[in-house]
Amino acid sequence: EAVTKTKKILSANMEAQLSVECLMEDEDFGSTINREVFLEMCQPMMDRVTAVLESAKAAAAAAGITTE
Repeated sequence: EAVTKTKKILSANMEAQLSVECLMEDEDFGSTINREVFLEMCQPMMDRVTAVLESAKAAAAAAGITTE
């Protein structure tokens, strides 16, 4: 829930506060993250998604299906 909220804030702002209560053994977590760091953290996942989409596009083309 906290991560989703932070992601939404970062879509409109360059920086966001992230806080999670009772993360582990009654310990709270709080931090600030900026959009650049968030995008860097997401890049490996975006690369994997892009590879899957490119593979699907190639398979569709091989089957005679166009993406236009």
